[in-house]
Amino acid sequence: MAHTLVTPRYYTDFHCIGDQCEDNCCHGWTISIDKKTYRHYVSHPDQLIQSTARQHIEKVKKSDAHWGTIRMDESGACPFLDGVGLCNVHKKIGAEALSHTCKSYPRQLRQFGTQHRRSLVLSCPEVSRQVLLNPDAMMVDVTPFKGQAKTSPVSSSLDTLHSLSIDVLLADGMTIEDKLWLIGMLVHRDEGKGSHQAFIEQLAPMINDGQLSAAFSQIPFIGKVQWWALRTLTHLLIQNQQRRGRATIVRCLNKIDQVLEGEFNEDKLLLIHQSWHQKVVPFLTERPHIQQNYLLYHVYHNQFPSESGTPQIAYQLLIADYFLLRSYLSLIAMDEAPLTERDITDLFYSYHTLRQHNAKFATVLEQGLQQSGLASDITLYALLKTGHEQV
Repeated sequence: MAHTLVTPRYYTDFHCIGDQCEDNCCHGWTISIDKKTYRHYVSHPDQLIQSTARQHIEKVKKSDAHWGTIRMDESGACPFLDGVGLCNVHKKIGAEALSHTCKSYPRQLRQFGTQHRRSLVLSCPEVSRQVLLNPDAMMVDVTPFKGQAKTSPVSSSLDTLHSLSIDVLLADGMTIEDKLWLIGMLVHRDEGKGSHQAFIEQLAPMINDGQLSAAFSQIPFIGKVQWWALRTLTHLLIQNQQRRGRATIVRCLNKIDQVLEGEFNEDKLLLIHQSWHQKVVPFLTERPHIQQNYLLYHVYHNQFPSESGTPQIAYQLLIADYFLLRSYLSLIAMDEAPLTERDITDLFYSYHTLRQHNAKFATVLEQGLQQSGLASDITLYALLKTGHEQV
């Protein structure tokens, strides 16, 4: 089968805004240097490049791709920046001299079956703007792939789950929570009892006449698991020592400590849901593409549900991300100032800066659910509930 190159609109429209970025990628985190780049810098005839490299690149020799790590200066900025925040490497010896990390970020090219998918990572503020705020961001252009194509098979079951997840997210007549619940049912069902496609076709009448939404409303609201998830997973995010994006998540943590002070109290938790319904939902209703774009991006970018060990773990991460981002938006909206699109992009890039570089996140989520006895699919669906019946 012919290989194709898939390019989303958000990828095409992205352009680095350099020193105008509110939290640019040249400070506040770990920048890896490959072996070839390291040797080029430390022996370069430009004395500024050479001296900066010798003083600020620490050799770690973990691999040719991760031969060194740039030590940031006292303010957390890359020492190769000039006085106005521009890169001396780029300015003095050209873009081709940049390390692989600096040259490629935030771009990615990954293979899914016969598709070679271009994407961008949400830890970049400008990427968050392009993905979330453009109603057409998730439109894609498919062209023949002209590079060297290697076989990368995807099982028919995972391919079907991936495609159906996208179809469900694009479907009309369901809330976001209904759609995520339906994706969960697909992930957790036994395909031996019938194909996933047949299952969706059987549910179509229920979706069209509102029975699916009515069934979702019967899922219990479990306040204790939401209380645990919000507090535990937020503290886990903050353990990440990256400086970029930290301020927004710390702001959310401080709000959590203020609102959810002490032992479990469902009335306190419902204050967050009240903020969701009264302040966030009206804002998002005027901009329905924000939630839909994010979830479509998550499925596309992460090749859901094939990238996280098992589809069940992939679903846990999808729901945890959605639950935390929904909760953080509700906490931010509790402030007197009206919610803005800048609040949205600040939150999403900040969250993903800490989340995507946190290898412990998935493990702690899975272990925490198991240890608390809350690892069932019903518990995950309960994270989708907003307690609006009680507000």
